[in-house]
Amino acid sequence: MSKADEMFKELGYKKNHTQLGDIEYYKDDDNVIYFYLAYKKFNKSGEYDGMCDYITMQELQVINEKVKELGWLDE
Repeated sequence: MSKADEMFKELGYKKNHTQLGDIEYYKDDDNVIYFYLAYKKFNKSGEYDGMCDYITMQELQVINEKVKELGWLDE
């Protein structure tokens, strides 16, 4: 398990892979963070209605770590 995966787990998130192969970290219906690998983008959204909580500082730290692990900063 990667450092970012461990950090997400500590925040209560579970990791899933979407049908398109993207990465999803799911906490509850209002806290889902997607990493779109083909586009090198991420977003936080609600599972069903698009409504979500704000990104916390802890989540931002984990997102930054995941971006590093994915090599998105190297370009």
